[in-house]
Amino acid sequence: MDRTTLLDQLLSEERRLRSLAEAEVRAYRKTLTKLALRLAPAAFVARRREDPTSFERFSPAEWESFFESVPQKEERPRGGWGGESGQPSAISGQQAEKHSHQPSAISSQKATGVEQRAEQHSQQPAAHSPQPTANSQLPAANRQPPTAESRPLKADSSTDRRPLKAEGFPLPPSPPSRYAALFANWEREGLALQILATTGWSLRYAVDEALATAVGIGSGSGSIKRLFARLEKLGLVTSQVHDLGGVRAAVLLLSERGKQVAQGCGFALVPCEWELLLQAHGGERQTKHAALCCAFAYQARKRGWTVELCPEVEGNAQPDMRLLRGEDSLYVEVEAESGDAERRMRKWRNQADLQGYVAFCANNGGVRERLVLEAQAASKHGVATDLTALIKGQAGDDSLWVERWGRKAISS
Repeated sequence: MDRTTLLDQLLSEERRLRSLAEAEVRAYRKTLTKLALRLAPAAFVARRREDPTSFERFSPAEWESFFESVPQKEERPRGGWGGESGQPSAISGQQAEKHSHQPSAISSQKATGVEQRAEQHSQQPAAHSPQPTANSQLPAANRQPPTAESRPLKADSSTDRRPLKAEGFPLPPSPPSRYAALFANWEREGLALQILATTGWSLRYAVDEALATAVGIGSGSGSIKRLFARLEKLGLVTSQVHDLGGVRAAVLLLSERGKQVAQGCGFALVPCEWELLLQAHGGERQTKHAALCCAFAYQARKRGWTVELCPEVEGNAQPDMRLLRGEDSLYVEVEAESGDAERRMRKWRNQADLQGYVAFCANNGGVRERLVLEAQAASKHGVATDLTALIKGQAGDDSLWVERWGRKAISS
């Protein structure tokens, strides 16, 4: 063997050993980061806010200093962050269980909503106080193993996929005479009012797409934008645009006058998802959170899920929505990293106690990655996604989730 060949082999082996060492360092750093979050969530979040990359650059001495700063006699509730059986800690009280999302100012910029092509799926009400079916259960860390009858969620088992068709909104041939003067184009303007009144949808793109499908034009077209502008000028609808951190979502709502006209035209009003969310989550202070929920609900319906907002459940959990598709059922939190880490840790723990795993949607990938660290500290099993990834199709046409941990049981 000549000297050059031997040198090449030595260099190759050195690179291999270096790669192994770097991989081990990354694994240790990830473990230390999770441990830091578990032991001192407040200090962890404070350090992250000062420097988001600090824990990726910590030296051994800095890690030692951080852990030495953690109070040694700090009392922590048994059974994890939520205490035994997911009970809230005495420190934060009942208010920590409420959805305390940060308010967001309404942008004045025009937007067409979250721009996606999708199939629409009409919402169907679900019974109050539902319990997840056996095939939606994953075992929580503090639960008994599943029975023989228990089955995980089946992958992409949708038999409930019903895309919106034009015949889904049979429009009367003409408006009532007392409202005839309002409409310049009854077929389209009346249909827009009917969709808003009878579906309860609030995301403008969902209404835009349904209208475009029904009349056979392209969604997001100039004619639909002008139609919405005219309805707003007439005082029949109101609109808002919300910046969700990387994505803008436009909301379109029937005004009080619009509701009166819709009822006068014979359209049966159903509860508006926007109003349901604001009533459940603190009114006008939670508009950003409500917009994020509406946008995720649209993405779920696009993939064949029926959406129930703000479902009532037993226990301490207060999920933002319940998703149903065929025999599958799961509860989902929608989170934009608002509030403090301890509140979110209780939320993840309560959700895991409710169904055996965590399931959440964030507003973008960066927030999702940080929230996954929290959720993994609270539950051994879970799934996560974010609105940006769903819009870009990174989860696929049928799946909602872009990240999973623990048992690979949730594939839908």
